[in-house]
Amino acid sequence: MEVTSFLQMGVLFLLILSVLLLLKSWITSRAMENIPGNMGWPIIGESFSFVSEFSSPSGVYSFISRRQQRYGKVFKSSILGRFTIFMTGRDASKILLTGKDGVVTLNLSAAGQQVLGSTSLLQTVGEPHKRLRRLIAEPLSIDALKNYFPFMNTLAVETLGQWPERRINVLEEVSTFTFKVISCMIMSLEPAGEEQEKFRSNFKLISSSFSSLPFKIPGTAFYSGMKVLFPDN
Repeated sequence: MEVTSFLQMGVLFLLILSVLLLLKSWITSRAMENIPGNMGWPIIGESFSFVSEFSSPSGVYSFISRRQQRYGKVFKSSILGRFTIFMTGRDASKILLTGKDGVVTLNLSAAGQQVLGSTSLLQTVGEPHKRLRRLIAEPLSIDALKNYFPFMNTLAVETLGQWPERRINVLEEVSTFTFKVISCMIMSLEPAGEEQEKFRSNFKLISSSFSSLPFKIPGTAFYSGMKVLFPDN
């Protein structure tokens, strides 16, 4: 009898939760009906398509590019349980990067909050945030960058010299080059070697977990990324 009552309560709870989620979806869709785009399936949205594209060689670019061609530079979607507006182009970048008049604020997904942690640059506020910004800004200042110009030039020549020998993915090559430069500047890693390869591999796992569903289930992208960040847990 108690088991039956428990099951009935569980089913009732799921029904109420589903109704609330659908109601929220309907209200938000009404508010965004003038924005072109596709919200995908109820609750799920276009999450599966987004995650699969994010893990592909071209990254999330192909996901955005196809929808931009169909709907324009501004379009809507539903990603990882959140209603999302994608803005592309120079004007959109200016709005997002400057955060003019407080129009734009940071709102990370549940997975992003767990991956970055409460003490990261993107989640701290006030004096701790300013302190972290100063620490990061110093090695990336103009004066500091001048010291790395010879290294970047040598690395660029070596990279371009390898291109005639094989088929290349420009996006992948540019990402790899940028990653090697930044890892050298911030962590003093050599552009080649075991440490560099391990760091890049771990970074890819963490990046994949950032845009995944926050379920700590072995085999999922979120689980793999969290294991890299917290190997003892």
